[in-house]
Amino acid sequence: MAQEEEVIFRGLPISKGIGIGFPIFLNGMETYLSDTEIPKPEVENEILRYREALDSSRKDLEQLKELSQRDGPPEIVGILGTHLEIMHDPLIISEIEERIRQHQLPTERVFQALMEEYKERFTTLRDSYFEDRVRDIFDVWRRIMGHLSSSPNRLNLAEIPHNSILLAQELVPSETVEATASLISAFVTAGGGLTSHAAIIARAKGIPYVANIDIKKLKKIEFHTLIVDGSQGLIILNPTRHTLKKYQELKHNLTTEQKILKKGAHLHGETIDGYEVRIFANLENPKEIDSVLKNGASGIGLFRSEYLFLSKRQFPSEQEQFEIYKKMVKSLRGGPLVIRVFDVGGDKRVDFLPEDRDAHYFRQIGVEL
Repeated sequence: MAQEEEVIFRGLPISKGIGIGFPIFLNGMETYLSDTEIPKPEVENEILRYREALDSSRKDLEQLKELSQRDGPPEIVGILGTHLEIMHDPLIISEIEERIRQHQLPTERVFQALMEEYKERFTTLRDSYFEDRVRDIFDVWRRIMGHLSSSPNRLNLAEIPHNSILLAQELVPSETVEATASLISAFVTAGGGLTSHAAIIARAKGIPYVANIDIKKLKKIEFHTLIVDGSQGLIILNPTRHTLKKYQELKHNLTTEQKILKKGAHLHGETIDGYEVRIFANLENPKEIDSVLKNGASGIGLFRSEYLFLSKRQFPSEQEQFEIYKKMVKSLRGGPLVIRVFDVGGDKRVDFLPEDRDAHYFRQIGVEL
């Protein structure tokens, strides 16, 4: 049989590492949504059906959170907590129930309409923070829809074969939470960014991840094996024997190196002549502080505070900033935290500051901590 042609795609590297395996395409929710009106006497039963699905979804997340608190990466606990907060949000709950009563439509149709409104409202803002919130709400919606359906269209990630590489238009956090590194070799998506919840979880679990890949184009190509280079942002379909051997060796070397480094991650750093060396991490996302400490950092040598401003649509309040820094200090347990005063303007734009005098003014402020 002739060797199929090797094809290379370049995307955005999200989580480092090498993944070699076979493709599994994840499909979105494809449930048929009925527009048939519900008879008025049945409306309250429909609301009860929605509440039961909501309750089952909460129990799912609480169980996942409990498991993560015992033996999962700490980043996951906070993300699942965010999803539980969404499910307890009285505004969302009352909005769904009010629309069911008003339009006399099934929960699935009402929920989808509300989701489309959220998506349109937030994606027009072109802001990574709000894009992540849309993904969170969409993830919650998918989970509830699964409980509303008699036959949930959802792949069980705990039962997929070894060396699976998941390809999807978008990865929602629950898919990465439930993914096991021993089964899943890598993630490949069309959407997603460096600060998304799915990205944070993938890095915490050590699963290679590349985004900004045309998944629709991939589906048109016949391939059985692919390589995901999460460090370079490369996807290689139908790798040649030479390419496959090269990446197998690279993966083996990386795995060996990581094992050696992990063994010594928490050892006391000292030179041969007795000089103490402390390793500090650079950080821009506060949610990743537990991960860097777990990997042996003694503290944070540089926290880029621009993240707090560039990821939001309005100037964060003094209290908001205080709470973030307070949480980081507590996590460090006496370790140092160096905060770089934010620098905006020029190539670092924030939408809540005008581009004229104020933007230049902020660039000229000099502050020492």
